[in-house]
Amino acid sequence: MKKSSNKIPFGLHKDILVDVSGVKSGLSCNCVCPFCFRKLQANKGSKRDHYFSHDPNEHEIECEFSFETLIHLMAKQIIEKHNFIVLPELKISMSMEDDDGVNHSEEVQVFEETNLMFSRVVLEQRLGEIRPDIIGYTEGQQPFLIEIAVTNFSSSQKKQKIRSLALPAIEIDLSDVRDNVTENELTEYVIKNSEKKKWLSNPKAVQAKKDLEEKLKAKIDEENKKIANRIISLQSTSSQKPNKTIFVVRDKKSTNSLGGINHYDPRWFVCEACRYLFSKSLIEAPYLISTIQCPECGFDVLTST
Repeated sequence: MKKSSNKIPFGLHKDILVDVSGVKSGLSCNCVCPFCFRKLQANKGSKRDHYFSHDPNEHEIECEFSFETLIHLMAKQIIEKHNFIVLPELKISMSMEDDDGVNHSEEVQVFEETNLMFSRVVLEQRLGEIRPDIIGYTEGQQPFLIEIAVTNFSSSQKKQKIRSLALPAIEIDLSDVRDNVTENELTEYVIKNSEKKKWLSNPKAVQAKKDLEEKLKAKIDEENKKIANRIISLQSTSSQKPNKTIFVVRDKKSTNSLGGINHYDPRWFVCEACRYLFSKSLIEAPYLISTIQCPECGFDVLTST
């Protein structure tokens, strides 16, 4: 959604970002634009959205208003104000195929959804090669990194740099925030809504991924052993002479030059591949042919022993 520059969701009042609901209407709001620092007007009414706009009395205003930057600023202020955040759960899934092409999957929960309290919060502080939007420090002074994304999300390169620090980090997705968002609504997004957050880095996930891979490989190895044993069993069976029983029925009315054997007397075969028992007449399977196709699996079955 394109954000309109004439609708400003938050104004600056005594160096603090506020929404329209917390101030008086019109120019009496005593708020200024966070970008050009000119007066703002609080537009409030029962039939329209509440928002700030620049003072209509000032003409030819040049303001580099940025909705993305403003949302960034307000999200940081919210976390700094509340000193806690709801962290999303983290699950790792992995799958592998066995020698039969069957897919096997395993999943492990690395982290449960939980509240994380901060003893202090710092903004835009450089940490190694990166400058996270927010660093929250727990009571044990363990740094926790938070990135705010409105239109620009963390690149693969930035994720790698964060992970190289072996620090936990999340990204909060605010891409669908509306122009007329209130502080309460944005607080719900930033603090409580775990569905709007994803993990960029979690040190516990590294070992969990290794353990999961080992578990899955062990499972695949076990399945492949069963497959190998089954193949060996089939090969062993097929190397043996199958029990073929030939029933010969004498019929005075249908004798021929083959010593009185009826051409429709059945010959019985056992498929070495699938162990399917089937019969063919002498016309379909004369003694001169060496193989005949199994009607069940298509394997070429030997006709002579």
